[in-house]
Amino acid sequence: MHPALKQGWLGAALALAGGLALALAFPDWEQPFLSAAALVPLGYALEALIGPGTPHAIRRAFGRGWIFGLGLFGLGLHWIARLPLKELTQPWLLYPALVVLMAYLALFTGGVGVSYVLLRRARVPAAVALPIAWLGWEQIRAMGEMGFPWLSLGYAWFRHPALIQWAAWGGIGAVSLWVAACNGLLLQALLTPNRAARAALSLAPPVLATVVALTGAATVRDLPAGRSLRVAIVQPNIAGDIKWDPRYLVANLNATVALTGTVAARRPELIVWPETAVPTYLRYDDRAFTQVTGLVARLGIPLLTGFPDARPDAVAGRAIFNSSSVVVPPGQLDGFYDKMHLVPFGERIPFQRFLPFLGKFELGQAEWMPGEHARALNAGPARAGVMICFESIFTDIARAEVRDGADLLVNITNDEWFGPRTAPWQHASMAVFRAVENRTGLVRCANTGVSFLVDPDGSIRAATPVFRAATVVEDARLGSGGTFYTRHGDWLPRAWMTLCVAQLAWCAVASLLTRGRRR
Repeated sequence: MHPALKQGWLGAALALAGGLALALAFPDWEQPFLSAAALVPLGYALEALIGPGTPHAIRRAFGRGWIFGLGLFGLGLHWIARLPLKELTQPWLLYPALVVLMAYLALFTGGVGVSYVLLRRARVPAAVALPIAWLGWEQIRAMGEMGFPWLSLGYAWFRHPALIQWAAWGGIGAVSLWVAACNGLLLQALLTPNRAARAALSLAPPVLATVVALTGAATVRDLPAGRSLRVAIVQPNIAGDIKWDPRYLVANLNATVALTGTVAARRPELIVWPETAVPTYLRYDDRAFTQVTGLVARLGIPLLTGFPDARPDAVAGRAIFNSSSVVVPPGQLDGFYDKMHLVPFGERIPFQRFLPFLGKFELGQAEWMPGEHARALNAGPARAGVMICFESIFTDIARAEVRDGADLLVNITNDEWFGPRTAPWQHASMAVFRAVENRTGLVRCANTGVSFLVDPDGSIRAATPVFRAATVVEDARLGSGGTFYTRHGDWLPRAWMTLCVAQLAWCAVASLLTRGRRR
């Protein structure tokens, strides 16, 4: 091992290269095979810190993991710096926000570096230490009000149904596990001096991937066809600078209604409009309410749509929600689902449950109230579990809705503010896994795209182009009660995280005991 790896720039450069390589596994580049090897440079850079004579090794381990994260999130989230400024209420915050986000998310990969070095010092083989450290911190990054599982390792494989079927047993964490295991085996091969052992370890990752692919293909092949529901997706492509302008409300609704009329002849059983497709308080705006309910009465087809809603609140007087409902013939709203996981700083300042005064800070956020229950809505012959916007990147809401009887997942969103490149597909790709995890068909309807259907095996159908008005009428496959993962949740990454914490605790105790003996 090169001596410069212990002290200087070479270790940092290796870590940065690994982070950049992993970013290339995701849209817009979509080179998923890189995810099976991109952790190896980080692991090799960390190896120089596990032996004796390495003062400040833990600090350096954190630093190299943090630099890896800067590469991953800097390149992977570069689209934030290219967001259309007209969509932002505080444009000057754009670049500082990107820098802060990169630095924050890199803290978790910094934790990977520390965990790996401590595990290796406890003589855990690299092939085991790397997956344990990575998956544990990936799970921690996805948790809580500030959770952000974007660019998780397994998401790189969203276009390959055969390779993501483990999600039905352990969620996205199970897919990340086999990918991290490939990285660990490659790193172990790199560190092994014996040529025969090195050759065997080098062959292990492709063998593992082949086994995953073959078993996944068999699972996909054997899935029953099940029931289906004919669904119409309406992608109206309403520009953000006029979407919320009251002067354009009638024109925007007319355009969406006209587009909807073009699909009626194909007799869908459910029509889906995107998030806040009706950009007014639907229940209190007589003109909009009459237009939407009149459309449903005329067509005789249920309509699932998003809209803002307001209700009395004991504390604030009035609470506003990013809401959705199914409008059923002859023209009534049948149940509500309110967005539960709001975008931090965009839709609500986080942690207001504990520190209410945070709501007084004005950063241009919408200040919606979070919904309280994940519930399935009656949607014609089906039960729809709705996820609004980036709720599709979290696993718990879809699971709860399927347990509540949903046999179809519906993700409604407005990704217009993302711009036309990279982010729309990064966002959309994560919804694919919610279908596989729960063996339930999924319909995604976005204002400006990407809209599509996903089968319970993860196959994407009828994807629309972005920033064009479009409609899709297809049969969505319905689920039949969920999976092992639906019932038991994130047992695998949480068990893995517990194992990681236990290993780290043991390493800390062992280090203290060793230090005590030396004294």
